[in-house]
Amino acid sequence: MVEDHQFHTETIAAAFPLWAQLPYEDKTARPADARALRVRFVRDVGAFLLRAPESPLVARARLAPRFLRAFGDRDYASHLFWCAGSVLYLTQLAQEVLGTAGFFAAASSRHAVG
Repeated sequence: MVEDHQFHTETIAAAFPLWAQLPYEDKTARPADARALRVRFVRDVGAFLLRAPESPLVARARLAPRFLRAFGDRDYASHLFWCAGSVLYLTQLAQEVLGTAGFFAAASSRHAVG
């Protein structure tokens, strides 16, 4: 009963019936390639940055060349991971706080980071 984890599975299923159908981790599966995930995240942030309106919090003119380089250079993309989350956060924060109209109006501000 305890050896095959059935007791554990049944106890959790009884306590949380809404989530009982969700499978547990496959411990035999190979782990995901963290570097590939970092590269994909950086490229996704770069694509978002290039499509998003100019943000008063992010200096897109300084960051765009770096994110463009990340599309062709996996090593560079992996090293750019450290700032991608902040760039995404600040761009989305400006969109939420200023709204779409205010976002465009404030885009000319020179208080950007990057």
